[in-house]
Amino acid sequence: MKIIDDAVPEFAAFQQQILDVGFPWYYARQTKPSADGESNPFLHGWVHMVFDNGIVYSEHAEKIFNWLAPVMGLAGEHVTMLHRVRIVLNVITDQPYLNGAHCDLASPHKTALIYINDSDGPTVIYKERWRQGYEGPFTVDHEIEAVANRMVIFDGLQYHTGTTPAKTPRRIVLNINYE
Repeated sequence: MKIIDDAVPEFAAFQQQILDVGFPWYYARQTKPSADGESNPFLHGWVHMVFDNGIVYSEHAEKIFNWLAPVMGLAGEHVTMLHRVRIVLNVITDQPYLNGAHCDLASPHKTALIYINDSDGPTVIYKERWRQGYEGPFTVDHEIEAVANRMVIFDGLQYHTGTTPAKTPRRIVLNINYE
């Protein structure tokens, strides 16, 4: 796992593009339903899909890719296959909630997260690795604070989850899945 602070050069311009009032967001329910089947009404948020499995979804994709290419290089990451790029926005909740342990893909890959804003919603990375049908228990390996312009890179087959913010109005994370 790598944690890189000040990961994006000229971050203010990158951040402003995403925080702009005209940036489109689409409603999304929780990442993963709870194991007991209960639905938590607080586990919802917004997503902006940039790219997924060869399909560009966002009119902002070119600008975002132009920011990402040098950032990945500076992080020492040689990207040979890009699977998905999306931006996730979780809104404030009455208390912190875990979104559900998951892996973004079921095949070998890496995951990079870039935090767009400071938030009290940390990312939790578990020791357990993806296995078909595995529902836990999960053991915390790392808990990463959501700090603007921080990048965390880890094995995408490690279960992980985000936490909803309870003190800050929103938590915005750029999520990149790649080989």
